Amino acid sequence: MPSSIHILRLLVRESLKYHVLHEDASRPGSPRAIFMAGCAGSGKDTVVADMRQAVPALGNFEEINPDFRYEELMHAAELALGPPRMDPKKLETMPPHQAEEFRQKRTAWLSQAAKLQHQALGQVTGGSKGISPQRMGLSPEKYDIKPADEPGPQTELEVHISNRANLIINGTSANYKRISMEKKILEDLGYETMMVAVVVPVDTAVGRNRERGEKGERRVPSSAAVAKQCEKLLNYLPSYEADFGNNFIEVDNTLPLGEALLANDIRKIHAFIS
Repeated sequence: MPSSIHILRLLVRESLKYHVLHEDASRPGSPRAIFMAGCAGSGKDTVVADMRQAVPALGNFEEINPDFRYEELMHAAELALGPPRMDPKKLETMPPHQAEEFRQKRTAWLSQAAKLQHQALGQVTGGSKGISPQRMGLSPEKYDIKPADEPGPQTELEVHISNRANLIINGTSANYKRISMEKKILEDLGYETMMVAVVVPVDTAVGRNRERGEKGERRVPSSAAVAKQCEKLLNYLPSYEADFGNNFIEVDNTLPLGEALLANDIRKIHAFIS
């Protein structure tokens, strides 16, 4: 049976943990989290690189990007980053058995890639469910979430949050409900939050995504899926701007390379992390 001293130590430890996790987010030393938003092909990675160059202090921020894990998993499985490709006209003139072999090969790639992407999202950010309040020591009911009997291990993002790291969460932010909940969770844990939305016309994103595939780089196989993602995000931007207020930045990434991040954007990022 635990001694009274042992029990007291446990209570003190839990009390300290609670106060560390629930500090006032307005204090100068509170950690920062920057949500990136932008559909595939918008150029988020380029903007993140520009942000780090313009604001050297962002070098201390951990970048959370499921695409990094996805590419690792794809390489480990010896899969190309893009699906097998063939000129449609050539496909039409091929012998039927060869055309069918190509279609099967492409279908197998799409299936394997989808599974690995799901795995990467789950390991890094928690997938569609996002940050788990329960794994972070918060009441899930507060966020309208049913408690899990077995919450499971922390994701890469949650581990960094537990360590109170400054974060750049590099994703599409196309799931408004999840991002809104994660913003609230982070702020309840003492974080200050910002969003940088990278915006381009739908046809520009679709074209850039296609060009990446032609170069053998990672891309979303379906142009229709890219267009749908872009349109969904564009509809959410007014809500995100209202939620983040002065800590919302919209970047027009149709401007020439290196010019999309404006001087006022850089000043806002400096002020946010100061």
